[in-house]
Amino acid sequence: MPLVKQLQEVWDALRADNSRRDHALQSIRIRNLRGIQDLRVPFTYPVSVLAGPNGCGKSTVLFACACAYRDPKRKPKDLTPSSLFPNFDNRRQQELSDSIERTELAFDYIHEGANYPMDWNRGKSWNRSFRGRKGGKQPERTVYLRTLANLTNPSEVRGLLQLARKEFETETLTPDLLIFAHRILRRRYRNLSVIASGDRDLLFAETEDEQAAERYGHHARLVFLPGDASPEHWVWNRLREHPQEYAAALGSTQPGLERNMQEIEQLVEGGVQQTSFIKSALNALGDNLNRPPQDIARLAGRTEAEKKRGDMARFLVEFEERIAAWRQP
Repeated sequence: MPLVKQLQEVWDALRADNSRRDHALQSIRIRNLRGIQDLRVPFTYPVSVLAGPNGCGKSTVLFACACAYRDPKRKPKDLTPSSLFPNFDNRRQQELSDSIERTELAFDYIHEGANYPMDWNRGKSWNRSFRGRKGGKQPERTVYLRTLANLTNPSEVRGLLQLARKEFETETLTPDLLIFAHRILRRRYRNLSVIASGDRDLLFAETEDEQAAERYGHHARLVFLPGDASPEHWVWNRLREHPQEYAAALGSTQPGLERNMQEIEQLVEGGVQQTSFIKSALNALGDNLNRPPQDIARLAGRTEAEKKRGDMARFLVEFEERIAAWRQP
């Protein structure tokens, strides 16, 4: 039997098994939580896998799912949004406090063989509702919550948050560490500070979208450029993937452009994956083609936007949504 057919049979069997279950989490919808604006995650199969780069929201989805059930073997508040998504609130220094947005976690279950809803909503505090169902009660089951990073348990997190009520010292980190944070996570940070009290330290990050909200109101939402690396990486990779489309516009031929880029990569000895080297590589390519690197970047952005493919397609959709939201009164 061909492998594809075998996989299809396993896939169909999992779906059929899922439809016969009397207790299951069918989907979760997350709004305005840790950088996730509006995301619905369906659980069509008995086993689900979350995959993605650093900072894309995998742990947020995982922790949000843990809020779906009450575990009778745990303390009542262990698996609640207030415990798994706590805020650092420092009344003495408001600039070192988390901003609070209206947040929603909406769950749809199969419970005792029937469809069942429950929501967690946060205004000033977290509250649970059952969408008008009288006598609603949160479903119970054993919940195992572990992460690859082996994160601390909720009681330890609450202990750290007690720092907000105490006297502590802060130290603003240097620009090079701020740049490092930009590289390892997709979020962009305006400021990073170390909060020290006794033998415990916390890293407090102020994001640029929080700064924009202060200036322009809640309608302002930043849109990050496509790709997980630097803009120079993104441009270089687009030229590498589609040389036949860019060669003529850059005054070259496809073999000529490919050879040019290969020679530059050999000169930097594989360092093209590092931001400092990729900038030099793009400058060198611009010199060879007698084109400023900014023009090459504009050409790549315009071409990918016209083709509506890959990261640029997602960027355009997000950008249009942000503009439409910003125009609303």
